[in-house]
Amino acid sequence: MMVGAMPLALLSSIPDGRRWSESEILRFMTAHPSRPYFSRLFKEGGMRTGMEVGVAAGRFSEHLLRDAGAHVLAWYMVELAPTADFIRRNPPAAANRTRTPIGASWPARGIGYQARLIHLPFESMDPRVFKRVAPESLDFVYFDLPRKYVLTNRMLSAYWKLLRPGGVLAGHDYCDQGESEKRLVGQQRCRGCFPVPRCSTHAKDGVQSGTTPGLATSHDVRVRAVQGWVTEQGGELTLHATSENFTRESLASDGIEYAMAITRTRIPSWFLVKEDKPDRTRHAPTDAAATALAGLVALIAAGAYCAHYVCSVRTMSAGTAMRVNDYGRACSRSRTATRYGAAYE
Repeated sequence: MMVGAMPLALLSSIPDGRRWSESEILRFMTAHPSRPYFSRLFKEGGMRTGMEVGVAAGRFSEHLLRDAGAHVLAWYMVELAPTADFIRRNPPAAANRTRTPIGASWPARGIGYQARLIHLPFESMDPRVFKRVAPESLDFVYFDLPRKYVLTNRMLSAYWKLLRPGGVLAGHDYCDQGESEKRLVGQQRCRGCFPVPRCSTHAKDGVQSGTTPGLATSHDVRVRAVQGWVTEQGGELTLHATSENFTRESLASDGIEYAMAITRTRIPSWFLVKEDKPDRTRHAPTDAAATALAGLVALIAAGAYCAHYVCSVRTMSAGTAMRVNDYGRACSRSRTATRYGAAYE
């Protein structure tokens, strides 16, 4: 049985688990105020598409893909200069390097094989990023923001537009050494801007790996940039911060690997939830897409869902040729199959 294909943004709305509301996201993150638990917004909260901007070695992406597993349909990684460790994890990123390190890649370890993994080898504000990713198509975006106020402001505005209503925008390195406490005296404060988490001492694991003992560097520039942008939104947003109070035991009890969660410092993250406005008529699917979605949901309910491979082409309304999936059990690699979602590159 064949079902018409749909854009990735529509596929991500397949109700195999409804998305959490803003109040549910905040309730969960209040109970689990640590960066490793962002992956549970996919695994338990119904998110399906996400992006990391500034991937570095790929540790956060690996953690999220490992923990959320098949719940991630698409994961974008914006990184102009991939490191050797990132290439080891994601070999296709070697297109920007002359040599691919030898090591256990994500495919070799079965990580992210269910998802469409897209490396965008561009600067964070390169126009090509925004040509490849549609507005309001992402559930989650995570930043490693620069230490530049103006650039950070521009990035937040640009990537906010890629986030669907109800999605989460978040970033690393949200702490200072008390500078904001003095700066905000007598000034307008955005909701949630105060207090700012204090930068802690370097984690034991980081010291053992060569980090100099002592307090972590203040990230006051990033704090000011994020708070400035939130304030510019006119009081519509509430800024939230994690506390990174996890332990090896607490993570283990929730099935999260400590080694992938810990970094050289326990630096908090910030996050914002984009308001999910009730009027969503501008996002209403076409009749053809709605019919295709209804048929797909029926197949899922019947237990005949086979979504890992794209198997053929079907003509939709207005003569548009689109790839579709063979959702029967017979769906196999032998049928001119390509990776699920590759048609939407």
